[in-house]
Amino acid sequence: MDDRRVHTPFQGVPVYAHGWRIVPLLLWVPRPLPLLIPPANASRMFLPFNYLPEYGIRHGMSVDLSNYLISILNAASIFGRIIPGYIGDKIGRFNMMVIISYLSAVLVFALWTPSSGSVPIILFAALYGFSTGAFVSLAPALVAQISDIREFGVRSGALFAVVSFGALTGNPIAGALISKYDGGFRGAQFFAGAVLLGASTLFLATRWRLVGLELRKKV
Repeated sequence: MDDRRVHTPFQGVPVYAHGWRIVPLLLWVPRPLPLLIPPANASRMFLPFNYLPEYGIRHGMSVDLSNYLISILNAASIFGRIIPGYIGDKIGRFNMMVIISYLSAVLVFALWTPSSGSVPIILFAALYGFSTGAFVSLAPALVAQISDIREFGVRSGALFAVVSFGALTGNPIAGALISKYDGGFRGAQFFAGAVLLGASTLFLATRWRLVGLELRKKV
């Protein structure tokens, strides 16, 4: 099928629409979608959802208080699904996703990894819930922004198909790392942070592929 030059309704960003075909997810091609899909493996960002309560107990929190960590995280996620989307309409959705993705990685390395005691762990749960909520709500908008409307369904399906692999493998890998380090969380924390950092960089590469090095460009 011949390429058809189209314009999306989002910011007027030009894209090329193609007939559906399977492409290597990490292949550098003139279309930005394959660069957008790999960061879906940032579903490993959900690793703290499973291990944060246990981490809290091992670092001085009571069992009762640690059980509220996921509730705090999910409550903050509500605001993360709304506020960054609103800001993204003002400064650009890709710009917002890059910022929020790097924020998630920084929170893992700078706040979760060294945290000990109730206050820093609760603070991490709230801030991390906010950032992960933004990832969930912004990802489909990014697919829509670079896709012909006729291909949005199949492309968003491809995105979440890749997310499923990350969700399936991330927590078992983290569990194996915790076991390897005799119950210590440092290996799992570095794993989560490194994957988030790599995914954030791929989002940045996708933005570069769309508009180049124009840092002030709304995209």
